[in-house]
Amino acid sequence: MKNLSPRLIIDPYLNQSVIYAPNRAKRPRNPKQSKKECPFCPKHEAKTPPTAYQILDLTMKKWQVRVVPNKYPFLTPVSSRLSGKTKICGFHEVIVEVPEHKKKWHSYSNHSLLAVFQAICDRMDHFTRRKKIKSVIFFKNEGTQSGASLPHPHSQIVALPFIPSALKKKITASRKHHRKHGNCWYCQSIKRSQKEKRQVCETQSFVAITPVISNFPYQVQIFPKKHLHDFQSSQASYGDLAKIVKVTIRSMFKKLKDPDYNVLLHTAPNQNAFHWHLEILPRFEGIAGFEIAAGIDINPITPERAAIDLKKQLRKK
Repeated sequence: MKNLSPRLIIDPYLNQSVIYAPNRAKRPRNPKQSKKECPFCPKHEAKTPPTAYQILDLTMKKWQVRVVPNKYPFLTPVSSRLSGKTKICGFHEVIVEVPEHKKKWHSYSNHSLLAVFQAICDRMDHFTRRKKIKSVIFFKNEGTQSGASLPHPHSQIVALPFIPSALKKKITASRKHHRKHGNCWYCQSIKRSQKEKRQVCETQSFVAITPVISNFPYQVQIFPKKHLHDFQSSQASYGDLAKIVKVTIRSMFKKLKDPDYNVLLHTAPNQNAFHWHLEILPRFEGIAGFEIAAGIDINPITPERAAIDLKKQLRKK
């Protein structure tokens, strides 16, 4: 019988990693899937692995958010071999965000989006308490160009037994800047964004900016105004976060005509120099050969132009 367990391979020369997950090839790809076929719709719970966590809607007497193990994971709780000697295991879950079959973040109620953030927080707390888990990654793929394979609103959480290189690079840079300057690089970047006209919008607790290094057109980062290193520390402000996320994505929806997008959460518990943030990446252009070969992204829209365009949409009814 073939071994379908995920394997992590690390290139020690270039310090690059790849996870081989043969089981992922079996996952269904049906972006036009109907309610009748959907495994995430209410009354279809038997089509998924057992519920790991849920938030109940007490008035409707049904689940509001439901979390299940990914049926086609690229990490599993069962150890698999790495380079013949080391073992690796982790967790890969799906967050079914709402009972409705088709809905996008900007059209959620504030209450529904707050519940999603609470579920993310609770699952992150659950996994970070495990000794072998070193980082937890949250991401959302909205639309086929972002990597989504099913239409029902969902996102994913992956708990890793190591810190991936992209996050490690950010943590290392944050520490280095703090040691040299005694402050947070991200806090300084937020201040500069106002002077450089890269702020899109703000609420009482959060600010949305277009980063100086924008890898994608109309890329936006959302930061807590207060310096906080991990997502769980902002739990009291999730309602405010829901407001700014909805406003930001709605402006993208209007400007870019309902684009596909990724949402990424960058968070680093116990790393005080870091500043957690959400990143929203519209995906209406593919990555071409030069970007892959050189490792340099080509972006036709400057962050200043992106901020102006998105702010214009905020003023429209």
